[in-house]
Amino acid sequence: MANREQWSILVTKGDFEPWYFLDGWEEQIIEQKRFDDEQEALTQYKALVEAYRQRFTHFQTKGPAIACFWNDGEEVYCEACDEFLQVYYGILLFNGGKLFEGDLDRAEL
Repeated sequence: MANREQWSILVTKGDFEPWYFLDGWEEQIIEQKRFDDEQEALTQYKALVEAYRQRFTHFQTKGPAIACFWNDGEEVYCEACDEFLQVYYGILLFNGGKLFEGDLDRAEL
């Protein structure tokens, strides 16, 4: 059973936006960081989002806990659909195994 206070940041890379949570979305996780401290998790999430904003030309969020990034032209070929698909990177913030729904401004920077 997961610690209710456990915080985690997941970084994903895939051919669909990270907020869709399609079957097998967990296979797109390329990095995971765990924290016991809320302030550390919130601060690290905000810092990672800012670092990615510097690397990518497009940025979109869904709520306080999901950020999506992409660059035009970074695509992968989908054999099943016989076309090229955009590559998206996601940064997701979880608390106790659920998406964070609080206020990111609580993070002291």
